[in-house]
Amino acid sequence: MVERATLADVGDADTLSEAARARLAEHLSHFLKPKLADNSIRCPSCDAPLWHGGGVLDALCSTFRWGLVHGDGFCGRCRWPVRFYHYLQLDDGERRIVFPLAYRCFRKGTDEEIDPASERARGLEDAEA
Repeated sequence: MVERATLADVGDADTLSEAARARLAEHLSHFLKPKLADNSIRCPSCDAPLWHGGGVLDALCSTFRWGLVHGDGFCGRCRWPVRFYHYLQLDDGERRIVFPLAYRCFRKGTDEEIDPASERARGLEDAEA
């Protein structure tokens, strides 16, 4: 089963107003639950490290690659789509949250969600985020 990102995956979400939490929850519904291991955020499809928290380790070891759209990119190993910059209207104005979250992907023209861990996820030619 594919797990969606939720408010529980975001630190300090309980400090936001109910309206801001609702906006954040709606935004997160488009993304997969972050996969954390070995002090890094991992690709949900191939388990490659997407982010180590910045610094030298990211420059040397992370597989995240920037795409053409500002804030979006993909896993450099398997090309699973990832958003790194999230722009949200919070209680005190718009904020940019820097945190890699993998998109939920669906078969084109259907509501069939692609399980990133399945073998079918290896070919994303017929997918849309």
